[in-house]
Amino acid sequence: MYQKSIKNVSTFLWSFKKLSDIILDMTSDEMFFQYRLLNPMICDYSHAIFSLSGIRENVLDEKIKEIIVAAYIFEESGEEMPLVGDYQVLTAEDGSALAILKIKKTEVAPYSLFGNDTSTVIGNVSDDDIVIKIYFEIVFR
Repeated sequence: MYQKSIKNVSTFLWSFKKLSDIILDMTSDEMFFQYRLLNPMICDYSHAIFSLSGIRENVLDEKIKEIIVAAYIFEESGEEMPLVGDYQVLTAEDGSALAILKIKKTEVAPYSLFGNDTSTVIGNVSDDDIVIKIYFEIVFR
């Protein structure tokens, strides 16, 4: 009995060490799979717009909670515009997952309607260009 307990503890500690190594090195798909284990109703995600190096650190530090994206970026990439309730995986340059973001709100309008908005802008836009303002929160990291 005692040896079995020691073996179980040893196996647990080995598994925990391996799990921590895996968590630090998860791909975006693996991170989303782990998130789905905790939240089985979640069905899909994408990870295009939030992985730009210029905003990655600010998102992780929660310095920004919304961005403005030029609509043409979605048209050129073939990606669908994020909708309220969608999930995005924030990835590092090597493709490893850093966090899962949930889209809280979106607004579609000409850039000029956002006036003196201080949100980070992705893409080159002029006042007449259609943009999407995306509000988000970190839900898993």
